[in-house]
Amino acid sequence: MTRLQFVLDEAHQRGMKVHAWFNPYRVSVNTKPSTITALNNTLTQSPPSVYVLHRDWIRTSGDRFVVDPGIPEARDWITSIVAEVVSRYPI
Repeated sequence: MTRLQFVLDEAHQRGMKVHAWFNPYRVSVNTKPSTITALNNTLTQSPPSVYVLHRDWIRTSGDRFVVDPGIPEARDWITSIVAEVVSRYPI
């Protein structure tokens, strides 16, 4: 069972609704060295951050790392994640 499925099951048992919310382009809330270290450390996690998987997709916007929506492969990747959640879960 995924974490999302657990949340959905628990919420529905309590008569609550769960609404999906995506921030599709945001990778981080800042660009501090500690954040970069934390992002790099996700390589051993499942799933790893897009920051380590596709560094060439990453841009800096203000004080955040973001996925560049001008890259077709990045848009396809984001679309596939949203489509997977919508198709797999009753949200």
